[in-house]
Amino acid sequence: MHMPEQPYIAVVCPSEAKIQRKNRTPDAERKWRKRHGLPPLREQGKRGPGKASRVDRQEVARAVARVIVDNPIATTKVLAELAGLIREDADKKEREAVVARVRRALKDLQQMPGLAGDEALAEAVRQAFAKREEEKERRRQKRERLKRVNIFLKQNL
Repeated sequence: MHMPEQPYIAVVCPSEAKIQRKNRTPDAERKWRKRHGLPPLREQGKRGPGKASRVDRQEVARAVARVIVDNPIATTKVLAELAGLIREDADKKEREAVVARVRRALKDLQQMPGLAGDEALAEAVRQAFAKREEEKERRRQKRERLKRVNIFLKQNL
């Protein structure tokens, strides 16, 4: 079984006066540090080097709460852009991850509008979700109507 190539990290291990250099994959280094009770290397979480640690869900929820109030029927992608959560230089994978986080934040906010922060904003968020639901219902009815029209046309043509 061949492991995928991982960039090596040069590690300096201070052991009895002599300095040993070891090249370990980030994964091996993480496991070794964990085993020896050492703190993890900075910015070397499960997401690989150079990626900042995850923005916690509450921050995302707050950012989304602020934009959903003015744009209740916007898509998650648009909400993510408006909230300024997507960096300009983000690749496709990163964009999708952010959109997934926004989707998660929407679920959180729908269950607990209080996550938005203050009470006035929470109320505005509740109304925004009500508007979102109305829009969903309107689209569903439109689909139903189109379906009926298509069936009617099929039968009569």
